[in-house]
Amino acid sequence: MIEVLNSGTLSTIQDAGRLKHREQGVPTSGAMDFHAFILANHLLQHEEIVPVIEFTINGPTLYFYAQTYIVLTGAEFHCKLNGKVISHASPIYVPAESTLEIGHVIKGNYGYLGVLGGFSSEKVLESASFHPIILPNAKLAKGMQLVYIKTHFDDVNFYARVIPVHDKFSRTKLDVYPGPDFNILSEIQQQKLLEQKYYVKSNSNRMAIQMGNTAEIEAPEIITAPVQPGTVQLTPSGELIVLMRDAQTTGGYSRVLQLTDYAMNSLAQCEIGKDFEATFRLI
Repeated sequence: MIEVLNSGTLSTIQDAGRLKHREQGVPTSGAMDFHAFILANHLLQHEEIVPVIEFTINGPTLYFYAQTYIVLTGAEFHCKLNGKVISHASPIYVPAESTLEIGHVIKGNYGYLGVLGGFSSEKVLESASFHPIILPNAKLAKGMQLVYIKTHFDDVNFYARVIPVHDKFSRTKLDVYPGPDFNILSEIQQQKLLEQKYYVKSNSNRMAIQMGNTAEIEAPEIITAPVQPGTVQLTPSGELIVLMRDAQTTGGYSRVLQLTDYAMNSLAQCEIGKDFEATFRLI
């Protein structure tokens, strides 16, 4: 069992999300950096994909009552186990009665903590992923206790090791497909949209990422239509909004582009502010 000593900043349980209920208006949710989520499961040699803890900016402090193995993926954070610095993207043995301190982020935005065998987590609509309305109890709070499934095991040999590649934390080209409403724009507007350099604004969150330094183009509102994570909306005032994991299922802004899955993972980890600039690359 884990006890939450300090919850950190928006630390939540996340998995692959609610993939079968969008026609009912249910957001997908799930891990912001899906690649890092899958990597945590693979490094712990899970046969089935299980939930992890997602955290951002400042991570949680957790007390482990029983032994286990853990792995940290995604953004790099200052991390100590019983006062000793531990490595990233490599399985770590955790003795019983241990304290894990995940401090401030070093590179990226979203980090992931996987535990051997996964957590015994409540599910709603086949997913343990946090959502403020659908499953608010999946957000970590001080004093919360999390049960992990596997505390007794034979010697485990973890053969996989990963050298973190941080280019996705500062990727300057985000691959996109034309959106359903891309041709609403003139050829000149399309060119401006793709050539402009953007940055991530500070009011971004799990629902949507607001892009700054937008091109001087605009698009009319449309009749409400389906949207999905990765949809890039262009508002009548010229603002660009990239929908993320907790986004709504329909919208009335023009859907000019659609990010690839890899581009979504990269954008989730990109630094907020004008020090990072990126363009869209049509594929």
